[in-house]
Amino acid sequence: MGGRSPVDHLIRVVVADDHPLILAGILTCLRDAGLWLVGQASNGRQAQDLCCRLRPHVLVLDLRLGEDGPAASEIIAYLREHSPGTRVVILSAYDNPTYVRSMLEAGASGYVVKDEALECIVRAVRRVAAGDTWFSPAALEKLRSQECSFTPREQEVLARVARGWDNRQIADDLHLSARAISEALTVIYQKLDLPSSRAALVAWCHENGY
Repeated sequence: MGGRSPVDHLIRVVVADDHPLILAGILTCLRDAGLWLVGQASNGRQAQDLCCRLRPHVLVLDLRLGEDGPAASEIIAYLREHSPGTRVVILSAYDNPTYVRSMLEAGASGYVVKDEALECIVRAVRRVAAGDTWFSPAALEKLRSQECSFTPREQEVLARVARGWDNRQIADDLHLSARAISEALTVIYQKLDLPSSRAALVAWCHENGY
């Protein structure tokens, strides 16, 4: 697993999964890596309660955690309000781009496919706890292959959006009108099927290497 980091024992982790064998495997793997397991849950409400009480750095959350409790996206939204310091790594049996995108939009910081090695969960937890993101390579590859191709001009706009520039700055740099930039962004939002949200587009740019 690449060796233990000196700070691994300081990373507080809660794991939520309703499959006992999978849960046991994850717990063993994280403990062996030296991470600090502070709690485990078998349903969404337990996960929410534990995170609010224990304030872990990372929640490893099964995408399909039972049918009676809150959905993964609802848990993420709840934690953003009640335990904002807790970042979420989604654990899923699916690398379907629709699921990956929905979790990105919900605010997940990581997405691990269950058929990958358990050590991928360790990597994801470490990266996410450090303030970064981590997504299974297979899931990212499928997500990127689904994306529409962009024109060279649209790629130039995306690169500047990723830097945090506003429309006027982009227009001045590319020697275009602000209206032309606005129209280009409208097309980009449509191609990506994203809401017209600058924050969502910036997040997409960072996740996709712009």
